[in-house]
Amino acid sequence: MERIKGKTLYHIHDNFIYKSKLWVVGNEFEITNEYDSLFGMDLKNMDIEEAKKNGDSVIKRELALEEIRQQYYPEKISRFHCVWLCDEEGLEYWKKLLFGKIYRLSVTGVIFKSSANFLYTKDEDYKTIKENNRIYWNPKFQTEEDIEKKEFL
Repeated sequence: MERIKGKTLYHIHDNFIYKSKLWVVGNEFEITNEYDSLFGMDLKNMDIEEAKKNGDSVIKRELALEEIRQQYYPEKISRFHCVWLCDEEGLEYWKKLLFGKIYRLSVTGVIFKSSANFLYTKDEDYKTIKENNRIYWNPKFQTEEDIEKKEFL
């Protein structure tokens, strides 16, 4: 993790789907553990065990990533309670995948850098997904694709 001050990063936010009064040009706010970012889902009322068995691959992946983080890397930032960011170098890649308005931010605080290239996205059982997502939390950037798909929490 890295402490930064005034670093320019970008966030792509679909205000139509994920209604939030925070995402207004010129607004300033703090991301805390009260901020829920997992695709607008109600995390507090989710049946976690049911989602691990029958959820789609993205939900299983996110649950596995959070479980790994809690068990082995509790000091790292939760994907459930963060804002997902990219730098200018990765902006073109993320614009192709995500819909919404692009916000240019001046970010101060602690960030964690990894890459979507380290996310295991195959639709398999929860145990397999969990085993294959460990690298996300201890990334080793080796290829151009690792760098192109980098993301910041």
